[in-house]
Amino acid sequence: MTENLCIRCGKPRIAAKSWKEKVIYSGMVSVVEHTEYVCSDKECQKLVEKELFSRHQNSLKIAGAKLAREMDHKRKMVDLRLAKSSR
Repeated sequence: MTENLCIRCGKPRIAAKSWKEKVIYSGMVSVVEHTEYVCSDKECQKLVEKELFSRHQNSLKIAGAKLAREMDHKRKMVDLRLAKSSR
């Protein structure tokens, strides 16, 4: 089995917590086991979490801008159709 290494410092990561969750999909019940791994160096883990949070915020900002562009495009298409039908 390959080792689970930190993305920043390369040290081995350790399991911080594990839990099981029941998932219902198409009438079938499955049990999914989750394990959260963290860097063994606490300071490094804080920096990793900060970087991941920053990336997540950036992704949300990009997704919001995309949604706004799509809504503007749909609004313009409706306006064009209404302008054609009113002639």
